[in-house]
Amino acid sequence: METEFAERTYFDEKFSFIKSSNDLTGKASLGIDGHCLEELVNTFESSCIKFSDYGLKYVSYLAEMCSTTRNHTSEALKMTVLFAC
Repeated sequence: METEFAERTYFDEKFSFIKSSNDLTGKASLGIDGHCLEELVNTFESSCIKFSDYGLKYVSYLAEMCSTTRNHTSEALKMTVLFAC
């Protein structure tokens, strides 16, 4: 039980930072860049922690980053994720 609580807290804290630094709502548009999303998910999982069932709810923030920040390079978006970790 403590491990699950710690994992949830970890996801909440990391995505609180990502959300606030990118002014995200968690609602991605229909025009999601699948390649960008895959890169951000892989970056998060290799640098932070693998997504759990609980953590999957935050993938929408990564998808929103890919769909609303077209003026940023994928490297800049990955750096945001890395900085959160």
